[in-house]
Amino acid sequence: MLAFICSAILIVAAAFHFYWGFGGRYGDNASIPQHPNGGRVFTPRSGAAHIVGAVLLGSVLCILSVANYITLPIPNNLPRTAITLLSLIFVIRAVGWFRYVGFFKKVRNTHFACYDTWLYCPLCLFLGISLGYILF
Repeated sequence: MLAFICSAILIVAAAFHFYWGFGGRYGDNASIPQHPNGGRVFTPRSGAAHIVGAVLLGSVLCILSVANYITLPIPNNLPRTAITLLSLIFVIRAVGWFRYVGFFKKVRNTHFACYDTWLYCPLCLFLGISLGYILF
């Protein structure tokens, strides 16, 4: 069940990234880290959004493979390695100690920072811990 919950979250995240990659604007103000003055830290290109969306969908395939719901035509250790790395990335992203993202971020008074504290960080921590649990 946990594999399906994680997969559903990542599918929704992938859909948002593809939407933004095709020029969609809904939610983009709360999805990019901001400087204290409100300006964006970076402006992603549409190709980058598509790549992130594809990686997220690939992650779903790896999760379902590791959880033995599907079989992929690749060596069994590759999905496990991918999920291990993804789990670590999500936990590191959640904890942070970065300037703009993570529970311990320095910039806290922006629109993005509010969403990061109350939605993105807990979600990343949940995904990181859950993916680690799925591995073992």
